Amino acid sequence: MTRFILLTFVFLFWAFYEMSGGAGFQPGTASREIADDIPEPAVTRADTGMVDLTRLTPPTPLPDVALATARAAPVAAPVPPTAPAEPAAAPAPAEAPAREIWQVTGARVNLRAGPGTRYQVVTQLRRGDGVTILSDPGGGWVELRAVEGDRVGWMSANFLALAAD
Repeated sequence: MTRFILLTFVFLFWAFYEMSGGAGFQPGTASREIADDIPEPAVTRADTGMVDLTRLTPPTPLPDVALATARAAPVAAPVPPTAPAEPAAAPAPAEAPAREIWQVTGARVNLRAGPGTRYQVVTQLRRGDGVTILSDPGGGWVELRAVEGDRVGWMSANFLALAAD
């Protein structure tokens, strides 16, 4: 293999030497011969007149897909606190409804601040961590709360499975 590479370099050197004129090479003669055959190009100048910039119309903006998706997502408007007219009676303590426990199926799955990968990562959950689903608006993302640590965030529903009792 080294012989082949060495012979290739020798051949390329010899070909370059011969094509550049070999022993009879005279610097500067070849370029003059070629230059005599090429006609001089006509030079035209560009119009550099002033353009009235006040007449230009601004380009129409392209729709921002991420912004349109964010606008389509339901957002709960904050409700200002109001003072009750008279004190309300405390409700009778009721048992909290039993929520289903789900498990994370991925090795490490990001828990995000919103329903999509463009939202900030709040934390990561590991395979087997228990969670309860708070809301499922559809679209493949669910809002959930981690059983341990009470961390709340959004995760892709593809990484959840109903826990076996």
